Amino acid sequence: MSHQTNTNASAPTSAVCNTGVKDKEAVLGGDGVPTPDTDLQDYCERNYDRIMPFMAEKYHQKRKQQKLDEVKAHLAFEDASQQSESRTPH
Repeated sequence: MSHQTNTNASAPTSAVCNTGVKDKEAVLGGDGVPTPDTDLQDYCERNYDRIMPFMAEKYHQKRKQQKLDEVKAHLAFEDASQQSESRTPH
C-alpha cells in the first residue's frame, strides 16, 4: 500500500527568509530528510521577531566600530603627514 505525501511548499511565514524555493523536494536530501539549510530557514521563519532586533543591534555596533576605525585612520594619516612636513626643509 503506497501513500502520497504532499510536496507543495507552504507559504513562508515571513518575507525575510523567502529564498524562492518553489518545491520542497528541492531542499530534501535523498532520504527525504530536510537538509540543514531548510532547518535553519524554518528556524529563522519561526523566530524572526526575536532574531531581527539582535541582528540589527550587532550590525549597528559593527558599523559604528568601522566608522570609528576610519576616523582614527584618517587622524593618524593627518598626524603622520604633518610630522613629515615638519621634518622636510622648505
